[in-house]
Amino acid sequence: MGALALGIIARAEDLAVVRALSLLKAGEKAKAYKILEARYRPTEEIQERARIALVLALAEQKFLQKKRHLYAEFALRNYRNLESSMAIRLTRVVGDGRFDIADLDGAKRSFQFILASPTSNQTEKEYATYKLGWIYLNEKSPERAFRLWQNWLEQDIPGELRAPLLRDAGRAWTEASLVGKGPSLRLKLEDALGRREFFAGLVDGVDMGKKNSLHSIMSALSTTPIFSPF
Repeated sequence: MGALALGIIARAEDLAVVRALSLLKAGEKAKAYKILEARYRPTEEIQERARIALVLALAEQKFLQKKRHLYAEFALRNYRNLESSMAIRLTRVVGDGRFDIADLDGAKRSFQFILASPTSNQTEKEYATYKLGWIYLNEKSPERAFRLWQNWLEQDIPGELRAPLLRDAGRAWTEASLVGKGPSLRLKLEDALGRREFFAGLVDGVDMGKKNSLHSIMSALSTTPIFSPF
């Protein structure tokens, strides 16, 4: 629980909420969030309910009965003067929650908002790019996923998700190649990590149950500048 969330609760006059604050400070999260979920009710004043919703949206899901993206959505709609950085954080919670329940349109809106927002930092943009690509894969649009990931990787922005992005870009390229002409490969995979992760993704995307699947991919790769020596 961050200092901001604690401050939000601290402003509450509800004795039950104050009790939850004390429990959080003592590390008794399960008890604290149980109290807060019980106080999150339609009869509550809307701003107080929005403050509670914000705190619950930032909690770990294992401590909650309801899905935390529902709390994030309520806070986004009703919390007054929400800081832009917190709005981005809550939007990410919404995107993840919608993705987990297979609401791809809802998840897509969230991650596209993060990418379009001038207040998003590079970490949030990298994460949104990664998740948006997986939405495209789930929509059976591997070429679109690959182009998105390739465009991000070409910027050579340091980030914690570079390895998964490389691997899954390889998978997306393979899947696109198996249903048609693979997208143009422009990535410069000069480092060992880049080659290893991208090639591992290629293998992930190959359907070993289909005859000549691997052969088809290797043939396609032989025409690209990156892998032509192989």
